Amino acid sequence: MSDYSEIIARARGIHGALADDLFDEFRGFLHCRVCDRREGLTRDAMARYFKVGWPKCHDGTMTWWTRNQIANGDAPPSPQETTEDGQ
Repeated sequence: MSDYSEIIARARGIHGALADDLFDEFRGFLHCRVCDRREGLTRDAMARYFKVGWPKCHDGTMTWWTRNQIANGDAPPSPQETTEDGQ
């Protein structure tokens, strides 16, 4: 590992370590319940959110839907899965 990449790895600290431990198992996406905005969740974004807080949309914190919730059908459907009448 180069000196530069070692410095970057250490700079991620506890927040990066948390993201490394959780990302592969949970992944998922963030969702605004008001406007239905969705944001994919990356490992780096997760580390940043652990450090500075989860993103907000319409004055509320976006909901994190994990891949288990998505697989179980608990997460809201993606726009292409929604029927014409919104169901």
